[in-house]
Amino acid sequence: MVEEVVKATAGNGGMSITTFLVIIAALVSVITILGEVIKSLLHRKMNPLNGTLLKLDSSMGELNTTLAKIEMRTGDSDRALEGHTEKLIILSTTMAQLAVNETRQTEALLSLKPAMEKSLAGCSKRITEHCNARSTAILKAVEEGLDKGE
Repeated sequence: MVEEVVKATAGNGGMSITTFLVIIAALVSVITILGEVIKSLLHRKMNPLNGTLLKLDSSMGELNTTLAKIEMRTGDSDRALEGHTEKLIILSTTMAQLAVNETRQTEALLSLKPAMEKSLAGCSKRITEHCNARSTAILKAVEEGLDKGE
């Protein structure tokens, strides 16, 4: 995804350094948080007490209710982690979309440059022609006045 953003922005005139740094910071944050979530899930799955607790469950009646409560809490934390993971994925997608939007805006601004240059060249040409015409008219009037002896 990052490579696509880089290609899109490089092909369309680039993006501001500030925007690039914000995107990088957001992606680093997302990756760090996802790493912590995955590490937490792996740690919970590889906990050696899981098998021991299941064996004790079959031998004690009171332990059943305790394990049921632990299981419910584990399920709640699983749902919370899933929700956070979904939010992080949405955040990273949004950041990528913002980068693409900035690229499109940069491209649009860059396409305005030739039109502005053409417009300014046309204005300066018309002003020059007008000044030349006025100067020519003034010089003719002065010559006519000198020819008449005025």
